Amino acid sequence: DPRSKPRWHRLIVFDLHRQSIAAARLTRKGDRIRVKGRPETYRFTTPDGQLREIPQIVVQELRLLRPKVQCEVP
Repeated sequence: DPRSKPRWHRLIVFDLHRQSIAAARLTRKGDRIRVKGRPETYRFTTPDGQLREIPQIVVQELRLLRPKVQCEVP
């Protein structure tokens, strides 16, 4: 089932006054989130002359769906 495997993305969030920033700060590894944004490719040349491309998403909205359950050991 493709929904059971995590997908990792580089997210870019600019506006410090938006709700998405607060949600982004509250997320932790394993949390489920929903992101709306536009895809972009960051391109740069390394010092040795190689062209690199990094796909990323410029976030317009980020929502925390369900935090990962944390278990406490007594």
